[in-house]
Amino acid sequence: MRLGYWACRTSGSSNSSPADVSGTNPRGVARRRTQPTVPRPQELQAVIDLARTVISDDAVRPWLRSPNPGLGDRTPRDVIAAGEHQRVVDLLHALAEGVTS
Repeated sequence: MRLGYWACRTSGSSNSSPADVSGTNPRGVARRRTQPTVPRPQELQAVIDLARTVISDDAVRPWLRSPNPGLGDRTPRDVIAAGEHQRVVDLLHALAEGVTS
């Protein structure tokens, strides 16, 4: 049986962890804290549309999920999620012009 927020609060336990309060696995809570945020759909779609003009359709998804030296070895998806989608757009424009580094 999972204990809800109120059950933990009324049990007198002031040292309850987020996992205890939510009734989840502590590893799951830790993973959610370290996962990158999800990119905004409109920014991600704009990058995907541009990427399809620069690289093949089949290569777009792996490219978005692979660390890129032009982005400080971060993935394009993580850079977009961090609110820096213009960096990815600039990189794609550079690739389109033949600039590789």
